[in-house]
Amino acid sequence: KELKIEMIDRFGLLPDQTKNLFESTSLRIFAEKFGVKKINIFDEKTEITLNNNSTIEAIKIINLIQKQPSIFQLKNQNTLIFNKEMEHNLSRIEKVRELLSSLV
Repeated sequence: KELKIEMIDRFGLLPDQTKNLFESTSLRIFAEKFGVKKINIFDEKTEITLNNNSTIEAIKIINLIQKQPSIFQLKNQNTLIFNKEMEHNLSRIEKVRELLSSLV
């Protein structure tokens, strides 16, 4: 956060690509706390791969899949698929952050 403030101070408003970089890095740091190994965000879906020692509750993932099977699926034992098409990168990142927050 301090780096972001300093860059704005030195260079002015940040371009969208730089904002995306800061937000995706922030999401990665946030997700690592809960045992997320990898997050792949595409236009039409997001793949969240968990470590074997993840603190995310399996029952919450199962409930999501049962309640909204068209949006949430398991790709394999450790990868949750989140089918949600979003136009803007920052919207995608925020939705993934909200999803992870709801699972811990």
